[in-house]
Amino acid sequence: MPDLLCEIGTEELPPGEIRPAMQQLEEGARGLLEDLRLGAGRVKVYGTPRRLVLYVAAIAARQRPSIREVRGPAAQAAYDVAGKPTQAAIGFARSQRVPVEKLKVVETGGRRYVAAVIEEAGRSASAVLPAAISALVEKLTFSKTMRWGRGDVRFARPVRWVVVLLGGQVLPATIAGVRAGRRTYGHRFLSPSERSIKDAKAYLRAMAAMHVVIDPQERRRRIASQARALATRAGGQLVLHAALLDELVMSLERPQALLGSFDREFLALPRPVLATVMEHHQKYFPVDDRRSADESGLLPYFIAVRDGNARHLPAVREGHEWVLRARLADARFFFDQDRRQPLEAYGAKLSGLVFHAQLGTMADKIRRLLALTDYLAVTMVLDGRTSEALRRAASLCKADLVTHMVGEFPELQGVIGGIYAAMDGESEIVAQAIGEHYRPAGAGDPPPSTHVGALLALLDKCDTLTGGIGAGLMPSGSQDPYGLRRTAQGIVDIILAYRMTLTLRPLIAKSADGFGRTQDRTVSDVAEFLRQRLRSTLLDRPMRYDLVDAALAVSGDDLLAASARAEALQRFSTKREFARLYIAYDRASRILTDGAGRVDPGRFEDATERALHEAVAKVRPPVERAAAAGEYSKALDALLLLAGPVDRLFDAVLIMAPDDGVRANRMALLTQVVDVFKHVADFSKVVMSEEEKFGNREPRTGNRTPRKQKRT
Repeated sequence: MPDLLCEIGTEELPPGEIRPAMQQLEEGARGLLEDLRLGAGRVKVYGTPRRLVLYVAAIAARQRPSIREVRGPAAQAAYDVAGKPTQAAIGFARSQRVPVEKLKVVETGGRRYVAAVIEEAGRSASAVLPAAISALVEKLTFSKTMRWGRGDVRFARPVRWVVVLLGGQVLPATIAGVRAGRRTYGHRFLSPSERSIKDAKAYLRAMAAMHVVIDPQERRRRIASQARALATRAGGQLVLHAALLDELVMSLERPQALLGSFDREFLALPRPVLATVMEHHQKYFPVDDRRSADESGLLPYFIAVRDGNARHLPAVREGHEWVLRARLADARFFFDQDRRQPLEAYGAKLSGLVFHAQLGTMADKIRRLLALTDYLAVTMVLDGRTSEALRRAASLCKADLVTHMVGEFPELQGVIGGIYAAMDGESEIVAQAIGEHYRPAGAGDPPPSTHVGALLALLDKCDTLTGGIGAGLMPSGSQDPYGLRRTAQGIVDIILAYRMTLTLRPLIAKSADGFGRTQDRTVSDVAEFLRQRLRSTLLDRPMRYDLVDAALAVSGDDLLAASARAEALQRFSTKREFARLYIAYDRASRILTDGAGRVDPGRFEDATERALHEAVAKVRPPVERAAAAGEYSKALDALLLLAGPVDRLFDAVLIMAPDDGVRANRMALLTQVVDVFKHVADFSKVVMSEEEKFGNREPRTGNRTPRKQKRT
């Protein structure tokens, strides 16, 4: 069986777009093969800056035959009383291109219909693949797209060539206006000439011959192994950040690492400054030396990765060293300029730095943060040392935004402020809080490592989120130009990491006061936005969506309580007792109506009523105590004591008794049961199938079967 090759050759793709496109291409190809009924072997996807490649081994020559059943009109409308087909049957058979006598009668949902059995012979793979491949590639999505030439096709970068081969046969696919052929191109500099690919199996060998390392995993291995070897040769240890490695893997077709050096005098600069210049601006790997007495802890070496081979490396190295020397000289100049005055002095310039046109200046933000720190100190009963440090850090945390260093290297905001604060003699706790108050800055970034830093980050993000949503900047769809989702996620991460029991609405209201806006709508919108971010966080762990919703429904805006409830429910749901607990709640709540009154023990007519009433009185206090202490697993265990009494009540009496007083009393009793459950979760949100309810035990029979009693 032949292999399938599809190569889309482009101008240089942005590194961040390649892997998502590869994932889409692989998932789409698997779905395509299934839809086309084509058997196949392994599906592989490759990507470089200049190409996206789909390679499928051992494609079946023809589709599998298809047999499907199409339902038509009701049988009574399709045949008359004599059993002869009516016009309805004849028209249906004609529309399906089958003889009317080939129709058959099927029964679905207790009703009889006529149906046509459609048999489709499989077509050749070469006939069905071209259009399908074209559609697959044109469905790829990118964060940003562009048009070129006269066409309306959009892609991440202009498509320059396309190769689609089934074995040795060129398939007549057209992608982004480019007709497929068998000609491809190798490395832009080492093999710029075009080359004809004889068949799909020859493609990988051809790429290697044209100096293209087509597999991203192989490029990753080469970069890491070469860089580690060079760092060891320099007497140090490679500083290998995954994000930089990912970017380099998708920026190069043939990686070649080289070792460069810089003047030792630059090691006097703080380590974050050196790392920012090398990693963020120059895409170099620093070389660490844990034994060094220098402030930076780095060696005066770097590792760059070029896209090419080992030829002319000395000249290439020299070029990299010149560029880095200039960048480090700039950094040293800006650092020296900044240190002519203390960090606090820069705060006076914040009144000229606009935070947002609708949200005032950075000086306004500092005033709001100071008000929030005073509020938080009272509500969280912070000790004097923590309150003082938090207020001091809040007053200084934005001052570095007007420094020369942040103006040149924006990635250092906050970090360089913390360094300057420490150099000015601020306490370590204040300097650390300033340095990390932007964290977490995104997915994978940890929250602040200190308690004061976490509190400052929480208040800063709360101010930004409340101001943004209050100003009508709520994210919609994939659009979030002000990063409010990331801001909200940071709040959630901090609260969960530090296990902060914090009622958010009063804090949000206090934050809204700082903007002088009407609170109610803004407070509700911000609180709900945070609840939804927490929901997404819990679902990603992963947790069952219904258990998360059950926890959120009774937790208000206490995110930590909602998380703890969901975790307890998730653990408890793996036990057999969870079904018993759910059934007890379901039987008690399903029959309830609004407006239940008080329970009158004097109106009990059956011992099971009194037994359930006593069980509720016994269970409620430990459930309330456990829930108040955040011990929701204990509360769930306590709730189990209600399962038996609830079952026995339903088996013994008719809840909807003819007597109005007796009926109302029993409804009030069941309301008490439901209310106790809601100290833990809203079990009405739980989704449980009949198999889950009864699959782990013998089904109930006879008078033990749950009865569905109707509401009046």
